[in-house]
Amino acid sequence: MTRSSAMPGNSSTGASADADAAGTAAASTGVSRRQFTTAAAWAAPVIALAVATPLASASATISLSIARDNQVTFTGDGDPRALEGTYDGTLSALNLPQGSETGVLTYTIVIPSGVTVSYGSLPAGWVVATDSPTLLVFQGPSLTSTNTTTTLPSLTFGGTIASGDRIVISIDAAEPGYQVADDELGFGA
Repeated sequence: MTRSSAMPGNSSTGASADADAAGTAAASTGVSRRQFTTAAAWAAPVIALAVATPLASASATISLSIARDNQVTFTGDGDPRALEGTYDGTLSALNLPQGSETGVLTYTIVIPSGVTVSYGSLPAGWVVATDSPTLLVFQGPSLTSTNTTTTLPSLTFGGTIASGDRIVISIDAAEPGYQVADDELGFGA
């Protein structure tokens, strides 16, 4: 097809030149101008669908919040100290817009040397992804605007922990735009 560099509104070129070029191209391939125009008209909606706007996403930052039911205690005066207790509770998505979801949740526990972690049966929708002496990872159900809370797997801690060491607990969502929920357990500097 021939392109014209004429300014819009110039009647000697422009749309009529493009139509003539289309007619010439159609004539050389054995396709009538009407068939060419009909094919172009049917192609337009396909192009429009291909550039449709992206799915709705959260415009505000959405927070994930951990509500703990039990506490972990550190006993003794020395360093390291004995560690014991249960960590469980719920995770909530705050400010979750209608119709959106978090995607798969990843619940990660980084375990320092000397600390033991065990877990019992898992709440519905949760599975163990990684279970090693230094890292425990669960994956859980997506939170939606109609179901904004999930029960976390219950963890039982034991062993000893040195001053300055931390058990780092974080929960992240598969979908972007969600703040990570973080918590740390430890004592001292």
